[in-house]
Amino acid sequence: MHILIQCPSCSAKLKAPANMAGRQLSCPKCSSMLIVPQPQVAQVAQPAQLEVIDDDDVFGMSSSPSPVAATPRPRTQNQIRKNSKNQKPKRNTSWVALAVIAGILILAFAGGLTWFFMTEKAEMAGGGITFNDGSGRGLNTFNNSAPRSKRQPAKPVVPEANAYDKGTKNLKEVSSQGSNADLSMSELIKKVEPSIVRLKVESIDGEGVGSGFFIDTEGKIITNMHVIDGATSIQVESADGKKCEALGYIVSDRSKDLAIIQIEPDKMDMVPIAIADDFPEKGEKVVAFGAPLGFSFSQTEGIVSAIRSGLEIKQTLEELSRMGDRTYGNDLKLDWIQHTAAISGGNSGGPLVNMRGELVGVNSWTHPSGQNLNFASVMKAVEKVFSTRESTLKQFARPMTYKPNVGEFEY
Repeated sequence: MHILIQCPSCSAKLKAPANMAGRQLSCPKCSSMLIVPQPQVAQVAQPAQLEVIDDDDVFGMSSSPSPVAATPRPRTQNQIRKNSKNQKPKRNTSWVALAVIAGILILAFAGGLTWFFMTEKAEMAGGGITFNDGSGRGLNTFNNSAPRSKRQPAKPVVPEANAYDKGTKNLKEVSSQGSNADLSMSELIKKVEPSIVRLKVESIDGEGVGSGFFIDTEGKIITNMHVIDGATSIQVESADGKKCEALGYIVSDRSKDLAIIQIEPDKMDMVPIAIADDFPEKGEKVVAFGAPLGFSFSQTEGIVSAIRSGLEIKQTLEELSRMGDRTYGNDLKLDWIQHTAAISGGNSGGPLVNMRGELVGVNSWTHPSGQNLNFASVMKAVEKVFSTRESTLKQFARPMTYKPNVGEFEY
């Protein structure tokens, strides 16, 4: 079986074996390169090269060439010889590709191991996530100055009467009023920022930065329990630049990761934050205030992703980190707001507010293995710790120091 074609350059009648269909061959007369078309008529098999024929009637035409597919521009014999000399044999690069793929797999495996062990180190501590890599507790930024084994214990705290507490138990009675309508971002910042404070914490573990906010005009400040855990002193700074030392703490509720600290009311101009009436809706826009990585009085915006129970979060974290069944110390009945407003170390204890400037939650922790998996305890928990507080003030811990001349520790 063969295929009949006609050279478009010299009009020579040619035939080619059928198995050469789609291949490129050279015209024996003019050296033009032709592409052999698919066969249309079965013929007797011929030799595997083009031959000149003189029968014009075979094509049913006298001078028109047979159609060919995208015939290249004719080349001379010199051009063909030159091109064949310049062509180099292709190198076998399969081993290179295999080496690259192996390298990528090794890097991916190493990254997976790193992620796994980082996740294994994430645990609930003090009501918030602690990343045990030296970066600090929860979302307050600690600079651990010495290994825990070399740190000295602290003197037990002694409660005393709080002269600045009038005993009001209803948080709504001492808070500000929110806006009647949603505010622009600049309006929201002007309304909420006077309520925000930056906390510089001296601790038995080192130094750290956290956030908080005023809840009344009596000097009470809400923050996270894990921010003040082990604190020996706390410096409070307001948005207008005023600073003072906290006198002590009123509440340290580990199960809700909330605390209330006390300052002297005449040391600062206090603007209590407004309190929302109910949980925010899923998809509602919210703004986080605080000092991420120590950058004081910053704001980030996002939306509410979900309202989740403590039990649901506990079970999910166990599945993610493969840490098995354990109790994290949280109140499993406590609800948490999952949101996308970016928070970092230093945001701990800062408020999460709606666009009317009302408190909906207190930022507490984030999960490092995801994108914007941020959590805040709900304002109902704030109302609870405020209404059930005692009228006593507890001093911050005082670490012991070693006196080598007497060979003992003293406070």
